[in-house]
Amino acid sequence: MATKSFSSATTCCSELAALVLDVSAKVIDRATELRARYGFKSPDAIHLATAIESGANEFLTGDAGLARCTEVAVTVLVPTAT
Repeated sequence: MATKSFSSATTCCSELAALVLDVSAKVIDRATELRARYGFKSPDAIHLATAIESGANEFLTGDAGLARCTEVAVTVLVPTAT
């Protein structure tokens, strides 16, 4: 599991691009597989499935439990004291 420390959301995400994508039948199928395999909650499974199906090279999260997903590189963001 990769981790990245940050002191603010602006510092963490200033170089990132965000996309808004439709939730397709393929995404729902993949999310169903992720729920069955890892026991993720539906919203988490949908977010991960969307990243996987769209070809994302990294998934950023504050939830270390999602790092169990091996289908996409998961990086856990860890806030630091300011």
